[in-house]
Amino acid sequence: MGNAVSPCFQQGSRSSSVKLIFWEGTTRILTGRTKHIAGEIMFENPDMMICHADSFFIGHPVPSLAIDDELVPGQTYFVLPLDRFAFKALSASSLAAFSSSPKRTPINFGESPSST
Repeated sequence: MGNAVSPCFQQGSRSSSVKLIFWEGTTRILTGRTKHIAGEIMFENPDMMICHADSFFIGHPVPSLAIDDELVPGQTYFVLPLDRFAFKALSASSLAAFSSSPKRTPINFGESPSST
């Protein structure tokens, strides 16, 4: 009892696909080939940058991948617009500004206080 190995520590448990999450909320899964390069996505989306989803830290620079960086199977990456990253380091206010977009509709969390 208690001697089982977690699936996240098993070598064969890694997915062979790469998940891309675009800033407007769409998702794309890359499968098939064994190697995917960030430059392929940047070529398709010239006004975007690719960032590893686990690399964002407040107070640190935004972690953009280089054009020749390989996308690791089983990992998730964000595809984000370059014009939203005019700041040097990630901050709470930059994240708040990033989330406000004229293209997005507000999330309805139920009735507003003024409607009661």
